[in-house]
Amino acid sequence: MAKKPFALILTSLLTSLLALSVAEIAVRFDNHRKLPIETRSCRRQSPRFHHELIPGTTCRSRYREWDTTFQVNDLGFRDRPITAEKPPDEFRILLLGDSFIESESVNLEETAAEIAEAWLKKEWGQKVDIVNMGAMSYSPIIER
Repeated sequence: MAKKPFALILTSLLTSLLALSVAEIAVRFDNHRKLPIETRSCRRQSPRFHHELIPGTTCRSRYREWDTTFQVNDLGFRDRPITAEKPPDEFRILLLGDSFIESESVNLEETAAEIAEAWLKKEWGQKVDIVNMGAMSYSPIIER
């Protein structure tokens, strides 16, 4: 009789272990399918800054939390097209930074540069252009 409870407990443990293993495999497979689409197609190595956005490309960034497509302008930044030469009646601010400024996870209208630009235009009542010059992983450590 002592063998029956032991066999029952052992069978229950092995069944539970098998069920947990199957669940683990299913979760890992599901996570593998949802791996992010990285924005490497619009980034390249740079001898000066380690890496950079490729001018004139379209990037798609998809993670569980977001799915965003954005343009890289001709100057190589995530912003609308601009000219290097500033119009004389415009106040221009260059916003430097890392991924927080680049804001690959949100639409262009939701970036810090666009929000600040809209606020300054309203407050100052004049033409203001804040250029988003953020790039993922940029930091003082890559400066030479």
